[in-house]
Amino acid sequence: MWTYIRQIPDLKIFIMLFIVLGILGIYSFVKKNESTFYMIGYILTAFYCVFLIGIYFSPTVISKSIDSISPWLTLQTIPFKTLKNLGFISIAGHIVLTMPIPILIYIILRASVKKISIISILAGIFIEPIQLLINLITGFPNYVIDIDDFMLQIAGILVGLFIITLAEKYHILNWLKE
Repeated sequence: MWTYIRQIPDLKIFIMLFIVLGILGIYSFVKKNESTFYMIGYILTAFYCVFLIGIYFSPTVISKSIDSISPWLTLQTIPFKTLKNLGFISIAGHIVLTMPIPILIYIILRASVKKISIISILAGIFIEPIQLLINLITGFPNYVIDIDDFMLQIAGILVGLFIITLAEKYHILNWLKE
């Protein structure tokens, strides 16, 4: 039986990345005289990025004759094959993990919903291929690349875009663009 063991990511790298992104955010606010709200938004975005990197790109070791496992064996391309075996928490977790992407981009860039949609969907599209690329470069199956994960990640992004669309329609976040 295959077991999946989540390894603890190297926290030093993530802490350094968080600090660098935080400093860049603070510097941009001081230089542009932005509000405290945007500074908090940048810092939350930095924290969220570090969190996503930790979740999606920290290694998962698949133990069982590691030498004989090809990175291609960890590729699952049949839609809904693993989705039916996932529990509600796992499905909701995938959606909730990517839902903030368009919302944070909206707050930081103050761009149109169309531009945010393109950036957000591209970000979601690249998560699973980057995991596959890491598997191929290392020659070691660190991740299971699953089409169902991809669909849930895109669903989370679409939920975030829906929230932004409602906020735009009802003028909830007009003060952000001022």
